[in-house]
Amino acid sequence: MLEAVARRAPSGTPARFVLADQTCIRHVVIGPRDIEHLLIRTSERSLTVRVTGHRASRGPVHLKFVIPAESRVKEAAAILASYPDLLTMRSRWVKKTSEQMLTRDAFIAFDGHAAGASYREMAEAVHGQKRVREEWSGRGCSMKERMRRALAKGQALCHGGHRKLVEQACR
Repeated sequence: MLEAVARRAPSGTPARFVLADQTCIRHVVIGPRDIEHLLIRTSERSLTVRVTGHRASRGPVHLKFVIPAESRVKEAAAILASYPDLLTMRSRWVKKTSEQMLTRDAFIAFDGHAAGASYREMAEAVHGQKRVREEWSGRGCSMKERMRRALAKGQALCHGGHRKLVEQACR
């Protein structure tokens, strides 16, 4: 993991880091205290950048990378040397199984429910507004049912069910 401190790009000066321009960054996770975790993934490598300070997801920023004194300097230097290459490489595309997609949907549904979102709002986060608009009131209500199942699975995972996922991954 690479650590960076972000500061807002002053108006009139070009920003060095605009999140929307980084095609290899497919996921941004915002944790406690507004710390962002940017997941950079290519076909060959992956890297997580932990960003503190101004949020890169809110606008252009300048990044300053931090290497703690107790870290392995050679390893950090190698990561920083590969950083420009990572940003210019194409992101990898991996076909996910239906079980992986349901697990992803479960975490999104659980987070949405905890934030007070409706089933429809959670479905929009998972499937996009256009698809939800087209299918939400359709025959069979399959999208509604999928979101109910996703929330139930998310609640089960967050109440100890995640251990089974970890055990399966370790085999």
